[in-house]
Amino acid sequence: MEENANTETPMVSPTQITSAPATPTIDNKKSSGLKIATSIACIVAVCGISFGIYGMLQNSQKDKEIIDLQNQISNLDEQIKNAKTVDGESLISDTTWIASGGSEVVFSKKRINWYQDPEEHSDNYYSGVYKFYIGKEAVDYITKDLSEYGITKNELSSVFDSNIDYSEDNFVVFDIRYDKFILDGEEQEIARPLVPWYGFILENNTYLDVANMNTGTYYKFTKSS
Repeated sequence: MEENANTETPMVSPTQITSAPATPTIDNKKSSGLKIATSIACIVAVCGISFGIYGMLQNSQKDKEIIDLQNQISNLDEQIKNAKTVDGESLISDTTWIASGGSEVVFSKKRINWYQDPEEHSDNYYSGVYKFYIGKEAVDYITKDLSEYGITKNELSSVFDSNIDYSEDNFVVFDIRYDKFILDGEEQEIARPLVPWYGFILENNTYLDVANMNTGTYYKFTKSS
């Protein structure tokens, strides 16, 4: 029997095998690993940028909080400083006080009138100008300007330490330079025109516990208006 030409196994030419070299392929596992590594690197980079921005925002917020706190402390320090440097004449100006003996003292802007009878302002009174100091200014004034009276800062410190109600902050000094003295309708000569006083202002600035530095006499004054 003759062989059928259609059943013959086709022959492949050697030139067909070598003429088109096969293209190299990347192993699927290696390719997948490369993609994952690339993705992780991108994520890390994005997270790094995000954390960096978050960190900068956090630092900026902390800096702002620190600045705000410093401003609050500065304002508080200024308030404390102002509280301790009260202007004495502003504190006492336009006020009226009743002395323990019943007489009346009226402080105006610059002048003082001391009436024997609060109901009678035309007779029996002293009048003059005054200066009023409180706190550190009072201490400096009495130990420097009134140094002839011999009161020292050490002595004042001892007084401040002796009573919880006494301190430099409520220590007061005021001097009165009288230029007018009316007694029984007649103007009198003033023997000692300058009369300094020192002591403390208490009870929310409504009570004066002071002494006449010329005579050593203590007076207590209660604010009436």
